[in-house]
Amino acid sequence: MLIEAKKKVRMPGIFLLVLGIIIEIFSLLFLSGLILIHYINYQHGIYQNPAFREDFYLSQVVVLIATAFQIFTAPVIIYGAAQMLKLKNYYLSLSAAILAMLPLSICFLPRLPIGIWALVILSDKDLKAEFSDSSNS
Repeated sequence: MLIEAKKKVRMPGIFLLVLGIIIEIFSLLFLSGLILIHYINYQHGIYQNPAFREDFYLSQVVVLIATAFQIFTAPVIIYGAAQMLKLKNYYLSLSAAILAMLPLSICFLPRLPIGIWALVILSDKDLKAEFSDSSNS
């Protein structure tokens, strides 16, 4: 039964793992771009205009918070997917699937179906029993 359970979580686990890696890479690249844009705007004196500065700062803060959230949640998705593949730590695997579905970026389009797929697989009661059996041994 353990081999069958591992086969069942293999594909959604791999997709979740790859998704977490992609989210982390793109989030770090996006953060680098934000820093570069801020630096260029500062060098060209764009922040001297008070009306522009307030709107721009507010939008940058919102984007920065969303990006930082992704940077810190992507490792949870990666680790949860790895635990899912090993059939260990059911609740972390479940958390990874839920975090994968959060609409924080353009990566939301592939995130939603992968997260739902992982949730559907993890909702199987027989599979949940395999998680608890493997974590006790």
